Amino acid sequence: MPDWKVHLVFSFLFLSLFLSLNQIFPFLKLDLQKNLVMTFIIPFISIFPDVDMKNSKSRKILGLFLSSIFLFLYLLIFTKTWYYGIAFSILLYFLIKLLPTKHRGITHTFPFSFIFSFAISLFFSFVLGLDFSSFFPFFLSVFSAYALHLLLDKF
Repeated sequence: MPDWKVHLVFSFLFLSLFLSLNQIFPFLKLDLQKNLVMTFIIPFISIFPDVDMKNSKSRKILGLFLSSIFLFLYLLIFTKTWYYGIAFSILLYFLIKLLPTKHRGITHTFPFSFIFSFAISLFFSFVLGLDFSSFFPFFLSVFSAYALHLLLDKF
């Protein structure tokens, strides 16, 4: 079973191949903002399936990301009780970090990878304003990064 560093190296190789092919055959109209999003999302997607491991990097990153988003939204809505937002976000981080899960469970299946990749692609297509013709290549790149993790775990 490869560790997170091997998954990251292969994701950067995949990302460089994807972006190079996109320069030759422009199937995605990527500007600087979309290139940056792809550069950050593909490596994260490639280590995401190990979120079910107790001490994985993806679980720590996901916990920090979700608790930060929660804190940001809480501070936007409830400005007078900002200190509760900090307490709740710390609680959320430790809840995600300490949540008991079984490794190689649902996150290591192809149906979950398809559904997760579709949801992430749909979210980013709305955020980035991708048209329908750009959605499929974006989805394919996200799904390929996820599937690459599953295939590397087989060896």
